Amino acid sequence: MFSCCGDYLVNGSIEKAHCIDGGIIESLFFPDGLRYKDKPTRKECGCSASSDIGAYDTCPHGCVYCYANMNKQKARESFNNHDTESAFLGYGKSQSDRWLDEMKFSRSKSNILF
Repeated sequence: MFSCCGDYLVNGSIEKAHCIDGGIIESLFFPDGLRYKDKPTRKECGCSASSDIGAYDTCPHGCVYCYANMNKQKARESFNNHDTESAFLGYGKSQSDRWLDEMKFSRSKSNILF
């Protein structure tokens, strides 16, 4: 078991977690290294900086505990209507391309990948 933002729970059975874990992303996708920046959202958070590619009501899996879907039917419809050329769920290619350009510009100014 793991706990994010609940360091009081961490013990021999429960490990510290990170919702967005730069170290795991690095080990899985960037074997030559990745410069990532920690960006906690609240006390005891260990998350790395990230860019969200999703939108509410876009995941068709229907997990009971998911905070991102309020309407399962809308989520299935959004998923089925997804523009496969778009980098972001719930948005068209032109919108996602604009956001990607903005992120590239922002990253070039900060020299940070995440």
